[in-house]
Amino acid sequence: VRGAFNGALDYSLRHDTKLGSLLVFIWGLKRGSSGCVRLLPIEWLDENTNGFRMSLEAEVPGWSFGPNIQGHQCVERVLLPAVNLYSFENVRISAMSSSVLVGNKLLVEHVKGVDPSRCSFVSGHLSMHSPTRAVVTVESTERLKKGIFMGGNGASNYYHWMIEILPKLQFVRNIDAAYPTFPLLVSEGTYRVRSLREGLEVLAKERPVVVLDRNKTYAVNELVYVSNPNNSPFNLRRGERSKVSDFITRPSSIGYLRNRLTSALGKGIWHGGERVFLARRSERRKYNQDEILKICADYGFKSVFMDEKSLSEQAEFMSNAEIIAGPTGAAWTNLMFCRAGAKGLCWMAEESAGFSAFSNLARAVDADLRYVTYCTGAKSTEDLFMSDYHVDGNKIRAELDTLLG
Repeated sequence: VRGAFNGALDYSLRHDTKLGSLLVFIWGLKRGSSGCVRLLPIEWLDENTNGFRMSLEAEVPGWSFGPNIQGHQCVERVLLPAVNLYSFENVRISAMSSSVLVGNKLLVEHVKGVDPSRCSFVSGHLSMHSPTRAVVTVESTERLKKGIFMGGNGASNYYHWMIEILPKLQFVRNIDAAYPTFPLLVSEGTYRVRSLREGLEVLAKERPVVVLDRNKTYAVNELVYVSNPNNSPFNLRRGERSKVSDFITRPSSIGYLRNRLTSALGKGIWHGGERVFLARRSERRKYNQDEILKICADYGFKSVFMDEKSLSEQAEFMSNAEIIAGPTGAAWTNLMFCRAGAKGLCWMAEESAGFSAFSNLARAVDADLRYVTYCTGAKSTEDLFMSDYHVDGNKIRAELDTLLG
């Protein structure tokens, strides 16, 4: 029954039928919060003119580099959108959503050039949406005087935080004179993770931080919003697959992160030559890790659980790595700390063959990253995030032989 109801609501939103308002009202009654569930029009942030204040970095042409799979790599021409500064008065926000509730409309940040009908931005107060309308929950509201928004979709995910949100601080420095006392508004999901907080502390320095409850919405009198310097779809709708052109990565932004973080986190003399296996303890996406680790151990790899390390420890492991091997996942974000010429072997689902987040990072730091694929049969990005799988050990051996000569 729940699935049928949600399916009817999703259909109504996507096809803009009048039934949507009634279904949203019923949904609110079911949740016991009908007065706090609203059906609102969507406006994409980059198309908004009322809140726009200035461009902090101009729009420029660029490239997206797809995964190198068996010697084949797709490279797509993309547009690196401008990094824009917006400011709003009397708005509502949620720590886990890249959207701002302004009056009777929801402004949503998306990846410019990517068809929003392929994407799902559901997170935080944004419960469901089509390209034109959104179901938004605005209960449990607290009031803040002012702040610079550093939350958004994936704010507690290592990749989304480190590559898409944290680099905003490069541009916040440029607006210090205009907003000198504005605190950073950061999700508790970010702040309670040591490695994420460590990056914030290095780059934010003395600027105050307000930690937002991920389960509440906040009314903010004066909000400053800087668009993502690097961006990718948070999630895709069922039946959609990643495309190489979906991934926007500014080499200059990665250079800023790399230089500022390594100089602050540096730990003495580089010794190099390490062979690092990115091990996982997670119950999600389980695979034949013991078998693959044994194969990699024959080549001198040592397992490291990156999610159990501080940011400085992760930076040290990767900066000293000759070669890295492991399954696709947030740990590959640490490619930004690798030295030029480092090599990598990543295994990833065939269904994600267009996923270019880590291949773009590898290109930005001049690392040689290769991929081995496997099939899962997954029909959505959510399925891929949860599905168990099996990797062919013979493929791993063959690729390692190639990479290591």
